[in-house]
Amino acid sequence: MDADELLVARVTTTIVAGGRRYPIRKGVTVVHRDDPVVQGRQQLFRPLTVTRLGGRPVRSETATAGPGEFRGPVLPPEPEPEAPAGPLETWTRKELADECRARGLPTSGTKDELIGRLTAGGPGAG
Repeated sequence: MDADELLVARVTTTIVAGGRRYPIRKGVTVVHRDDPVVQGRQQLFRPLTVTRLGGRPVRSETATAGPGEFRGPVLPPEPEPEAPAGPLETWTRKELADECRARGLPTSGTKDELIGRLTAGGPGAG
């Protein structure tokens, strides 16, 4: 399976599909782009970015590591979320509120106010 077939969650939410509830965690949940949970909800996911270490040494835990010594692999920082896919006007109010929540913005108000917050300049911004 190629990394370009995988998506990672943009938001933390719960998706109901096929009568089952699926908890989705921002930056943690990884799914295949053809997964039924993704269908119709593509805006909740972004392509998974894979970083190759390219020969750089990775420090790892040793059995003799003592207090204060390094324990665990060095992981690259997670990239900032990309801009939302598709026009915001096509999103549901709940999807807009979820995106506002993920960005630390207020989630109350009308759909137009939420869009304004996300675009930082329209009604409800600030």
